[in-house]
Amino acid sequence: MTLHRLYRLGEELVANANSRDPFQIADEIGLQIQMVKDFTVLKGVYMILHEVPWAFINDNLDDRMKRMTRTSEARYNRFQNLHGEPCSMQLKTP
Repeated sequence: MTLHRLYRLGEELVANANSRDPFQIADEIGLQIQMVKDFTVLKGVYMILHEVPWAFINDNLDDRMKRMTRTSEARYNRFQNLHGEPCSMQLKTP
């Protein structure tokens, strides 16, 4: 999976939801969002529980980082729906 493909998945989500708001996109694709206060290192986690997609987001992040993390988890959801397998790409940060 390339960064370009991840970008295109994000743009498809925006186009389908007619919004860049991560909460609205999550509602549109059926992704449940839960804010978690006791994450220390993780920004967010995506998983499927009882056939329902969930994104658990670190509530200690600033608002900008929370938006970015919700968007990232929505992309993982979209990737898994398209390919039937989890996204295993690890992005390196500078």
